[in-house]
Amino acid sequence: MLTTLVDAFTQGDIAGLKAKLLHSTCWNQHNHKAYGEDKLQAVVLDWLKLAGQCEVISSVEIKDGQQQVINLSLKTANSEQPISYTLWLETNGEVIKRVDAIVDTAQLAIATAQSPKAIAKAIPTPDAFVLLDYDQQDHLQDELATPSMLADMPSAIAQAADTWWSIWSNAQLSAVNAIYNDDTDVQLAGSTGSQSNSAVFESVLGLNTKLTRVFAQIQQVAVAGEQVAVKWYLDGDEKGNRIRIPFISLLTIKDGKIAQDITTCDAIAHKKRFTKSDIFSE
Repeated sequence: MLTTLVDAFTQGDIAGLKAKLLHSTCWNQHNHKAYGEDKLQAVVLDWLKLAGQCEVISSVEIKDGQQQVINLSLKTANSEQPISYTLWLETNGEVIKRVDAIVDTAQLAIATAQSPKAIAKAIPTPDAFVLLDYDQQDHLQDELATPSMLADMPSAIAQAADTWWSIWSNAQLSAVNAIYNDDTDVQLAGSTGSQSNSAVFESVLGLNTKLTRVFAQIQQVAVAGEQVAVKWYLDGDEKGNRIRIPFISLLTIKDGKIAQDITTCDAIAHKKRFTKSDIFSE
């Protein structure tokens, strides 16, 4: 699948990707679910229209049963700015049943020298945000799930993954220095390259000072050796409006600490869905 996706999103190999998709495949990207051959083809064509031909700087791949998580760090022909493109596949290895993808559109805007407004105009209209009347935050029946509850992993990996999750889910900022090394490769949304662990501290602090009633929820976890992928979202009230931000995080854990953290979200698609939100503003 890695080769198929790389060929599609760097060179436009539409036929190769089509051969791996079912008629019922769902591709969720930019907060929009696409079904059917024409709309699935449009996912690739729209990307190429925005980014042009690209090359892969690096990739990370995690396979866990029928889950395959891929992060591509891409660069365009005219810029060295990396663009993070993370895909969470439901696949049997032969065909793809579902894709949940997150493009770091803030990086895309920088790499292509396009304004956020131009990127927003080019991406699909997001699906409506449906907020259930039954608020899990107000009606918790049990403790919040941690990564180790949802996937089998060695104890050292589990402890590190759960500590990492406490940073985002409970704003446990003191855990940043405990779980990250000084030389950890941190790649957060909108970054122009590798960052230090202080970027995690500042990002979590920023979200929790701009939002109230913050609630983080894990959706899926995939584990392969020292690597852990977590698909999750963060809800919060911003100026009286409830918002939701989807994330995918890929962690590499060595000797009980995080050696690499690639966390991707789609800032421009978020702004297109929640037009009054300033959560990603400086």
